[in-house]
Amino acid sequence: MRTCCGRRKFALIAFGGAVPLHAATVARAVGIRRVLVPAHPGLNCAMGMLQTSVRHSYLKSEMGNLMRFPAMRIEEIFEELAERAFAEAREEGFAREGVGLSRLIDLRYLHQGYTLPVRCPARVNEAEKPRIKAAFDALHQSVYGQSAPAEDAEIVTFRVQSEIEVPRLVLPDPAQGDGTATSAKVGRRNLYDLEHNRYAPADVYDRHRLRVGDAIDGPALVQQFDSTIVILPGQSARARANGTLEIEEREAA
Repeated sequence: MRTCCGRRKFALIAFGGAVPLHAATVARAVGIRRVLVPAHPGLNCAMGMLQTSVRHSYLKSEMGNLMRFPAMRIEEIFEELAERAFAEAREEGFAREGVGLSRLIDLRYLHQGYTLPVRCPARVNEAEKPRIKAAFDALHQSVYGQSAPAEDAEIVTFRVQSEIEVPRLVLPDPAQGDGTATSAKVGRRNLYDLEHNRYAPADVYDRHRLRVGDAIDGPALVQQFDSTIVILPGQSARARANGTLEIEEREAA
């Protein structure tokens, strides 16, 4: 098969319960020669979600000119939002010391219809206001290509963002194999060959028995609790050290 647009440089990542069933076929159809199947494709998204930091945003709108807005009132609003963040973290079972907070103010130039969030220091006093205004000017310049340092900035909304780190899942390292997958073979069954419009016998392997370096020639099926992987005729698969199963097109003899 001839490929174009540099597809040989890319790999197709197959995650999701059903995707490994079709990934090898789709990759071959578009000229991608390598497919990578994570250790737990059907659980991949859920595992990622469970290891994502817990984040919440707390907002309060109170408008006023930045330079004339009392610094004491700014601190009162941020403290109010921070206490809401700590209270919700406590309800979710997290310790107060594990909560990281970021403080932002949504600013705009007078008469604008949109705002930009600008990070604020842990404490805002009168001396910090010019720095906040300069940070807003710089952000506006970066986003829109222009700014107005001589114009006033208007506060629209105060924000506190909380972030809580959660434990990371550490998967065990697979055992080292000898390059053969004989011990992982569990049977044989017919696999429908779309290219030739017929059934062909295919070896069936248990993925959890595969060891690092074990190789499989297609046609074959690799089954596991959360998915089934199809390896087409003319393709080979190899178990990698990080638990990924790598499927590649075999070079023509």
